[in-house]
Amino acid sequence: MSKKPKLWWLKLSTEDYAIRLMNWTPLARVLYLDLYVMQWNLGSIPADPKELMRLCRYTQREFREAWKNVESEFPVCADGRRRNAALVAEYDHSITVSQSKSRSEPRTVPKHRYLRQIGDNS
Repeated sequence: MSKKPKLWWLKLSTEDYAIRLMNWTPLARVLYLDLYVMQWNLGSIPADPKELMRLCRYTQREFREAWKNVESEFPVCADGRRRNAALVAEYDHSITVSQSKSRSEPRTVPKHRYLRQIGDNS
């Protein structure tokens, strides 16, 4: 099985965030975003809530309060790991777009980055 390339950016739908998460507590929103980013980087997250609590550095009380909202967003899959299905689809789509762009666009360094690298401020 080939390893998927890393994407250093992710798409976060502000509309989805506003509609679905704004009624959650601040702790639940932050936990959701922590797990979202963790899944984006790792492909999945641990199934054990205690492990998630430790990785995200929440106290038991904080995690218990937030987990009530967040748990259903990251169900346990057949392989025993948690995944947000919409995020899996978005990641796969982003990989396709990234690969398509890398084949069609020449790799160049933007002028402003190049100038900073050589110390030219003009």
